Amino acid sequence: MTLSHVGCSSSDCADTRTCGGGSSASTIGKACETAAECDDHRACNGLELCTAKKCAAGTPACSVSDPNHCEATCKESSGGPVCGVQGRDADDDGYKDALCKEDPGDDCDDAHDTAYPGAQEVCDGIDNDCNGKADVEDGLTAYGENKTLLTSTGTLTVSWPAIVWAPEIQSFGVVFTVDDGTNQFVALQVVSPTGTSIGPYIVLGSLPSKAGVARIAWNGSSFGVVWEDTSSGSSDVFFVAVNGTTNSPSAVVPVAKTADDEIIPSVAAAGKYWLVTWQRVLSPTTYALQAQALEADGSLATGTPVELVPSFTGFGAARIAAGPNQAVVAWTEGSPTGSVKYRLLDGQLASTSSGTWSDTVAPQDGFVQVAAASDGVWLGAWQSGSPAARNMKMARLSGAGAKDCSEPVATGSSSLGPAAVAPLPLGSAVAYSEGPAGGALSFSIATAGKDCKRIQAVKLTSSAYSTNALPELVGDMDASATAIAAVWIEQTGGKSVVKIRNLGPALCDAPK
Repeated sequence: MTLSHVGCSSSDCADTRTCGGGSSASTIGKACETAAECDDHRACNGLELCTAKKCAAGTPACSVSDPNHCEATCKESSGGPVCGVQGRDADDDGYKDALCKEDPGDDCDDAHDTAYPGAQEVCDGIDNDCNGKADVEDGLTAYGENKTLLTSTGTLTVSWPAIVWAPEIQSFGVVFTVDDGTNQFVALQVVSPTGTSIGPYIVLGSLPSKAGVARIAWNGSSFGVVWEDTSSGSSDVFFVAVNGTTNSPSAVVPVAKTADDEIIPSVAAAGKYWLVTWQRVLSPTTYALQAQALEADGSLATGTPVELVPSFTGFGAARIAAGPNQAVVAWTEGSPTGSVKYRLLDGQLASTSSGTWSDTVAPQDGFVQVAAASDGVWLGAWQSGSPAARNMKMARLSGAGAKDCSEPVATGSSSLGPAAVAPLPLGSAVAYSEGPAGGALSFSIATAGKDCKRIQAVKLTSSAYSTNALPELVGDMDASATAIAAVWIEQTGGKSVVKIRNLGPALCDAPK
């Protein structure tokens, strides 16, 4: 389309003024018969149209390839519009976006007007002064202190903690496995947002028992807990629902009880169903990934388990997360190195899509952690890299299965075990342990933005210990919009201790 403006000569126009002898007032919305009646004699805003006898705006003469970080400039001239590009100042703080390639400014975060060079660093989860460091890594103090939930006494030991946020009762639910020297059983402890135990812990299941790893979820009114148990001679998977108001457990449901070993259970709540996944051991290096839908009270919703993956090699370590009407299962596949696979499911375990989330994961015994975010995406975390240079990835996957982003949030030469991932208002949090498997580990939380890029991290302890030699099971974490809670096991004076730390989403602020 050619721009045409009436009555213009080179002597009529300054660089930044309207070219034309007539009025430059807007014509948009005025009655018209022809487009010529709508011409406002300005080239930069495009040629106005007459549509349905009303003047309508034209297409601006100038545009940019990256409107997220840049904006077009336009000057009127006798020869037509003169286009340019400048960095955006979307937050109106007077500093241009540093990510505009054509005209980079020095604003490291153009989404927040409290972030610009020289600003005061405040506790808000972002880098305010644009020095590449945020909050606790820029001089602020991480909030709170580590608290003790349970200390072993006599022959009593505790292991494998897991945690979930229950917004309807404004509490966290924590499960862990207790070994009293005779039995190994699963216990549930309800905890306030600030880390205070609410009542005594509740023993789940019946004795005698030989319980192993347990996981926990919340469906709006009840906690759902799954665990392994080897009392029968092989590993079986059991489930129980615990009312969030009365703390009364339902009858224990055997979800997977066969002659084969059924291991690494995971649970999530999708709509009115509980969704449980586990791995059936086919050989020392081969597994089948199976799932079962349960009613709210724990009774089986489907007669037989759904076989999601008939056979795969590698460790697997599948985890499930769910939103209101959809769920995702992720696992590692391949040996000695492999990939992260995913499968999207509806609320009754029917597959809607599947694929490879990451092509390079090492070693094959690494866990994958998943969670649902409020903006319709899935969050994932896993370990990758070589033994000499490990990194832990934070990733996002769209509800349709499109890979959004993947960035390292922690690096190191020792094992990096992702314990959990959870959504935050600004992005996500990842809890992880670091250190040699079976030895003394540190336990930390890192935060990342919605672009998966690391924001900051805080080390909660340097004395965590994994009794089963898997760093991913030394602790767990969950979060609300205003609180993060992490739990882990410490070994102190020969005793195992369940620790908890509650922080706000910026790590330096108080939980609410």
